[in-house]
Amino acid sequence: MQMLNRWLTLNDQEKFTERIFVTIREMYTLVKNLLADVPTSQDHHATHFELDATPPRFDKIKVL
Repeated sequence: MQMLNRWLTLNDQEKFTERIFVTIREMYTLVKNLLADVPTSQDHHATHFELDATPPRFDKIKVL
């Protein structure tokens, strides 16, 4: 809070804005580099297989 108050009293808006953009850009780059190249959401689908079960026809089911 003190740092922000000091920036406001100096009235150095251009430098403050530039530093904010640089900080945001660096944070974006850091997060982007930490993300996996291949989405992990597809790991389940790579090992998942479908069963070849066919349900009986509805009109052939015997009701007791």
